[in-house]
Amino acid sequence: MLQWDDETLATLDTPELLLAYEADNEFLTISPWRMKPFSHWAVPFVTGHNYQVRWAHGLDFTKMTLRTISSAQQETDLPIELMIKHFDVREAVWVDTNLERVDNETLTTKDPLTLQTGDNIVYNDTETREIHLLINGRNDTINKITMTGVRCISNCVEEIIDEELEDTPRFWSDIASWTNLPNRLPLEDEDIEIKSGWNMICDIVNPPKLNHLQINGKLTFMQGMDIHLQAHSIFVRAGELEIGTAAVPFTGKAKITLHGDHTESFFAFTRLVEAGNKNLVITGKASIFATPRDPASQMVRLVRTAVKGDTSIYVPIGLDWVTGDMVALAPTNMRTMDSDSATLVSYNSATGEAVLDAPLTGYHWGDMKSTAEDFGGVDMRGEVMLLSRNIEITASQEINPILGEPHGCRILVSDFFEPNLVYREGSLNMDSVSVYQCSQKGTWKAAIKFESAIGGTSSVSNSAIHHGRGVGIDILSSEGVTLHNNAIYDFWEWGVRAENSQNVVITDNIVVNVKFSVWQPVVFMKWLGTPPGAYWLSKGNRGFTVTGNIAAASWHHGFHVPGKACDDDSPSFLFENNVAHSISGYGVIGANSFTSSCVEFTNFSGYKCAESTF
Repeated sequence: MLQWDDETLATLDTPELLLAYEADNEFLTISPWRMKPFSHWAVPFVTGHNYQVRWAHGLDFTKMTLRTISSAQQETDLPIELMIKHFDVREAVWVDTNLERVDNETLTTKDPLTLQTGDNIVYNDTETREIHLLINGRNDTINKITMTGVRCISNCVEEIIDEELEDTPRFWSDIASWTNLPNRLPLEDEDIEIKSGWNMICDIVNPPKLNHLQINGKLTFMQGMDIHLQAHSIFVRAGELEIGTAAVPFTGKAKITLHGDHTESFFAFTRLVEAGNKNLVITGKASIFATPRDPASQMVRLVRTAVKGDTSIYVPIGLDWVTGDMVALAPTNMRTMDSDSATLVSYNSATGEAVLDAPLTGYHWGDMKSTAEDFGGVDMRGEVMLLSRNIEITASQEINPILGEPHGCRILVSDFFEPNLVYREGSLNMDSVSVYQCSQKGTWKAAIKFESAIGGTSSVSNSAIHHGRGVGIDILSSEGVTLHNNAIYDFWEWGVRAENSQNVVITDNIVVNVKFSVWQPVVFMKWLGTPPGAYWLSKGNRGFTVTGNIAAASWHHGFHVPGKACDDDSPSFLFENNVAHSISGYGVIGANSFTSSCVEFTNFSGYKCAESTF
């Protein structure tokens, strides 16, 4: 909360002063997250003053409820006015009291002597997106106000007509290709559309940074070129994005950088799914296939122990690692957060020595000999993951003063109905790609999210999804998703999360370094709501195959899954041959164990789990 009186604002007569005031914690009143009761914060206000109110990290709300204590404010008291900014698309904001819905302009159109709690005005243009809400003691029967943000009342997008794909390609560098522009190429910060039917080849190393790129035809990166595509948002709507194929992987270096902070360039395509901003949204098809790294190099084991302060590690010889590659190390002890990541200064393929650009902060056990022979097939040597690929999807690093850090990007795969009821089926097939600095702090906007993706099929394999500020991969109300042999490193709350989904395959992945929560203080084995962990897969899922995965360095649990009843010969959730280690809580939790007298797990291994393996 921030005092927002006219007298205060009059002294902040430049945008720079105003932004500095908003970002300065010295002027803020902060109400911390309360563990109990779950549903509210108690916040005092002084009558006769105006306040800016915002959620932590500057997040938007979808629905927000305020309750007032009628006895605390008298009819003769001066009013309180709250100003709440919003950045997401809002065609309307509904304001409902416990008595009625209040129109949006009552704060400026009613007689001031009749104003009462709930009267408001909503500014909803490009430059000013604010909700001003009045609270007073004039009507003591009003004690509840609910504000609901509505992205779209009817359709969020304009109708398009699908055209057959052209046989003859167009080239980005050719002015004649852009028949929807006035005899020129796209310019920086423009909204650009690849029209339905167009077969566009991107043959420019650095196209201008766009505001919004919508793909309704086909956009293909020229094979073998180094290409850096930049935009605030990319919407593969009715068309296709192709950067290599399974048969012919991309051989150049391709990079997609998504720009902006948490206040910029939001868009909406449906009322049901939040698109947000700084995103690659796929309701059409995306085929992104990088040149595969040597399978023997993607995840290896330490052959010599490395300790805090070391600037080199020893791994197997003959790997395809090169200078500039990024690697990450899992912990091997009871210090759950002893993970490390670094960039290679050099790698000696003859000796296996990898020199790092920064000293290690934790302990990582290694040995020339695997422990598998002595411990039932389990190799306890420290895992080292290769995070670099020749295709990278990443976030720009500009910092908004209120958030105080870069805003992550996201990939969203979803289905939706067009205004003409054409059904779009989102499909992402991605192999050997680095997704770096994606996922958005304090939100459900994972680095890769499948939400209501039902009609298509998607696969993410041999990729590195790493260094985010939120959830790693989220599968919500979706089906036909495969995650195979991916390294998922350094996220918050969950590495892989799935809910109300079906026909999902999760095999041979490794999730490492999943931290507690950006919302709550770190309290050992205490949490609010769903506990954080590496794989949370226990709610409403069926037709799942989860085999051969590793969880390391996470809070509360490695795996949270439905346990198989001992008499169930055809389980809807197959969970076999998984490993959890260096977990602050439990290796695996059988979420439905209380519903059966006997629950079993097949070939599960756990070690160095602080509470217990099961």
